[in-house]
Amino acid sequence: MKNDCLLQRTALAVLILGYSTVGMAQDWSSSIALALGQKQLKSRDWEQADEQDSIGLIMDFQRNNLPFSIAVDVLASGVDKSGSADPYEGYTAELHLGLRRSLALGNSGFQVYGGAGMALGHAEIELTNPLRSGDGRGVGYWAGAGLRYEISSRFSLGADLRQSAIDINGTATGGRQFSFTFIYTL
Repeated sequence: MKNDCLLQRTALAVLILGYSTVGMAQDWSSSIALALGQKQLKSRDWEQADEQDSIGLIMDFQRNNLPFSIAVDVLASGVDKSGSADPYEGYTAELHLGLRRSLALGNSGFQVYGGAGMALGHAEIELTNPLRSGDGRGVGYWAGAGLRYEISSRFSLGADLRQSAIDINGTATGGRQFSFTFIYTL
């Protein structure tokens, strides 16, 4: 399958520009989380490639006097069984842009959050039974919620659950994604 560098380049540019801008501003705060988990694609078009391992970056940029943050999340998922008796491969990449709102649960160290916004996606699939392959890009939406537990002023652990809906060439490539998160706050 061919590599799609557009999403990777966009994510890198957002990361560099966002963190350099926020790092210079005294009245902004930000966090970045490594997300590791599973994605389930709900479309029958994905056949056996509908459950994929996932990795991502979940980033928040918040002006300190506002109750919400700007969400910039980059997520990738995939499954590669090209060496099996019934080979198949499937990959997705998504850029989620939107707003996220966090609320502390008293002084417990726990924090809940919810967010939503626009999703830009890329997908590739190659099946042998039935024989089918393709790739493409699309636009849709995402919504998600999560829980974080603060270990120190800079580090937190958490869980993120989100749903995305993206149509690429008539194929639903969004899905439900659950991840464990490891968060660093600047």
